[in-house]
Amino acid sequence: FIINVFFWLIIITAFYLFMKFAFWPIFPFIFAFFLTMALQKPIDKITSRTRLKPALVGTFLVLVITAAALFIVFAIGVKLTNELKSFAQYLSQRVNDLPAVVTEIENWLLRVITFLPDSLEQAAANFIRRYAESFSVPGGSDTGLDLSWLKSPLGSVWDMAKQIPSFILALVITVVSSCFMVTSYKDIKDFIYKQLSEEKGRKLSQTKTVMLSTIGKITKAYCLLILITFSEVSIGLGLLKLTGIFDVNYILVIALVTALVDIIPVLGTGTILIPWSAYLLITGEFGGGIGILVIYAIITVIRQIIEPKLVAGQVGLPPVVAIMSMYIGAKVFGPIGIFLLPLCVILVKLLNDKGIISIFKTGREEKDKENEALPQTTENKA
Repeated sequence: FIINVFFWLIIITAFYLFMKFAFWPIFPFIFAFFLTMALQKPIDKITSRTRLKPALVGTFLVLVITAAALFIVFAIGVKLTNELKSFAQYLSQRVNDLPAVVTEIENWLLRVITFLPDSLEQAAANFIRRYAESFSVPGGSDTGLDLSWLKSPLGSVWDMAKQIPSFILALVITVVSSCFMVTSYKDIKDFIYKQLSEEKGRKLSQTKTVMLSTIGKITKAYCLLILITFSEVSIGLGLLKLTGIFDVNYILVIALVTALVDIIPVLGTGTILIPWSAYLLITGEFGGGIGILVIYAIITVIRQIIEPKLVAGQVGLPPVVAIMSMYIGAKVFGPIGIFLLPLCVILVKLLNDKGIISIFKTGREEKDKENEALPQTTENKA
């Protein structure tokens, strides 16, 4: 037991140190290696139908994928940047209007609690007034709520802009590394397998197959879900604006943020649309509030219909495990940990279910024993 405890402590510590200090410096090479593995099937198909060399085909595919990705990012980035400038002014205005909104909510709550006995009504009224005072000013000390960041929402955009030189350098290294790895992928693969025994080589091959298959299917499924949610929100807000029910701008920004939040486990479109709708209803913009609720209802119905088909057969995590992995990942590794740690947990669960690794019992062992004992039992009965 002590040996096992120390073994897993070493594994967890090594994983933490790698993700904390080594992951981002070598990420371009990791991404290049996975891209090279993913391109092997297209390269084999093209080279089997033509007389072109695999190295030439692989380099061409890497350059085409890079150019297409840069074009899409640039086109979307220009549009989003223009909308973000106006959206920043809109958020700043809403923050300035926050005290009036809090006052309206306070008055409404005070009217609602009038049915309570006098002592309870007085205690509830004091509680509401105390918290309304702290919420009415951004950064109220009583609640710890700090809304001052909304005063300059483009600050984070500027911080990202300062990282552009590092991003360009990482992109160049990734492209160059991918081209080199594509030309010598078989040599790299042979070298790795020569360092392993036959049994470990077989498990490594199975692990690679499971990882590529799982990551590919999950990526495809959730990219489709993002695209569908983005389209639904964009069309819905566009119709509200076109019909004059609600004059909403920054449609692409809102649709993109909503679609990205929608794929985060446990959250969903309601995290954005429901508070927004409540805010509009409280401030008297009933058309916009009801319209956004209708959009949310349509998205929810369509999601319930298409998600099982798109994500069918994928290995999900229990809600508690998903929340734990998201929270721990965010605390330990930052924002990227929200997505990275749940993916690692899913991969570990898949490898354990396939029998490639053995960390926890799944019931498969008992079934294997029953299947092995079944012919012997039948023979004895005969």
